[in-house]
Amino acid sequence: WIRGLMRLPPRELIVISLAVAATLLGDSLLYAVLPTVWPRLGLELWMVGALLSANRFVRFLTNPLAGRVMERFGVRGPFLAAVFLASVTTAAYGLNAGFIVFLIARLFWGLCWSFLRLGGYLSALGNAGDTNRGYYLGFYTGVVRLGTVVSVLVGGLLTDIVGFGTTIVLFGVLTFISALSILRERIEAHTITASESPGDVSKSYLTLPTKRRLWAVYAAACINGMAGSQLVVATLGLLLLQDFGETIDLASLGVGVASLTGILLSGRYLIEVIWSPGS
Repeated sequence: WIRGLMRLPPRELIVISLAVAATLLGDSLLYAVLPTVWPRLGLELWMVGALLSANRFVRFLTNPLAGRVMERFGVRGPFLAAVFLASVTTAAYGLNAGFIVFLIARLFWGLCWSFLRLGGYLSALGNAGDTNRGYYLGFYTGVVRLGTVVSVLVGGLLTDIVGFGTTIVLFGVLTFISALSILRERIEAHTITASESPGDVSKSYLTLPTKRRLWAVYAAACINGMAGSQLVVATLGLLLLQDFGETIDLASLGVGVASLTGILLSGRYLIEVIWSPGS
């Protein structure tokens, strides 16, 4: 198992995974620090909830769109465009231009993530064979989560030191640099051959009991995502701010609430980084 983890995927998948990880710098930072800095940005609490969820709601529309666009035009062009646009949306968070501009940036980020997520998975599948497909997908997921770890940990500290606006613009610049780094990389999509076609799956494999089991898995994943994952991520900073204020005394050391939130959240994401390739 350990020996299997030592085998690195092709350069293309490594570069793409790092690029997608970079695009998550801004989004992940918002979940960690926006619930702690919203009064300074002139926002109301309900606006924070709207901003943190807008990118998810819009993906009900943009996920199918991403699939159709990549099916027609290929993966490379839409994927590169999404990385560049993600750098713009990330930097836009730091403009402090009001709720509407912030909301528009979040909606466009949701559009970007639909293409980035699908493009990354297709790249992993396109580079993998039957014996390493799971490892490549796990490697991609782990590296992408590394972007979240860096964002919440380093971003939380920087927010307390230099401010939210400066930190988010810096992350936007890093995302733009990551976009430049993949301009020369080829991106291959996984195409389904006739032998891999599901055929009459609906009549054979997907029997009624199987469908029920699948929907049970979907429901469990949905509940875990809402309650066990995103609810905690989106509200931890707010709870710390309300209970302890902007500075928290830990062993006679004053720690900013954004920094502490990032430290606590980074532990959760670090587990995903470590275990995803081997899972």
